[in-house]
Amino acid sequence: MLCLIFVIESLRKLKERMEGNIERLNFVMNVGKDADGTVYMGSFNKSGNHWVLVSLDLTCNPNVLFCDSLGWESSTNLLKYLSQYTSVFGITRLEGLVTMHKPSGSGRIHQCTSKCHNYPLQTWCYQHT
Repeated sequence: MLCLIFVIESLRKLKERMEGNIERLNFVMNVGKDADGTVYMGSFNKSGNHWVLVSLDLTCNPNVLFCDSLGWESSTNLLKYLSQYTSVFGITRLEGLVTMHKPSGSGRIHQCTSKCHNYPLQTWCYQHT
């Protein structure tokens, strides 16, 4: 909890110093999977074994891009968790979550399909703004 408070306070200070609007926040997050295939966010109590990129769009249609090269589902509490950060910017509700790789289902190895988006992230953002 102390880490979360520190990050939120750091975001408030960053917002105060910025001359323009902050349009996007990017996070690298640690995640893992339980034996039943449920994805969780890594924490001090339970570390994960995989890293993902999460990009928060802070513009007029706030949403989340979830970038996982293994095609795992996002954690069920991800949007609730991220709303603590977006509240610093006056955003109380995120419109939705976009997965950059279509989730492959429990226990299966991900293989890209036409429903997967291309990296790098900048390419996707410019095509969808």
